[in-house]
Amino acid sequence: MKRANRKHLTPKERVQMYAKQKGLCGCGCGELLNGKGDVGEHRFWFVALGCDEKPDALYRAECVKRKTNGPRGDLNTISHVKQLAEGRTQADKRKERGYSLIRGKTKGRGFEGHRNFKGEVIRRDR
Repeated sequence: MKRANRKHLTPKERVQMYAKQKGLCGCGCGELLNGKGDVGEHRFWFVALGCDEKPDALYRAECVKRKTNGPRGDLNTISHVKQLAEGRTQADKRKERGYSLIRGKTKGRGFEGHRNFKGEVIRRDR
């Protein structure tokens, strides 16, 4: 997946969007837009994957940083989706290798059995 080049808002579209949002930030925090550090963003992260459309909301600069870089931000979610799509997860690497690094390649050392009441060792199949 490659990132699309986003289109910018024209000044007229920016004013219309500001009026539509009634001067409030698009994230829902209730803060007023100040007009200087406002950024046009997409509301949902999945639109940012391959979308070259114009932004659909105005955000304050602080809210954009939190939305993009936060713990559950757009960048983390988008990179996770790309890893799943490209097969670069731990599970995919384990399937490719054929074994887990935690359990290792080798079989056990003979201790994977248990004794029954008669004292005989019963091997467990994994």
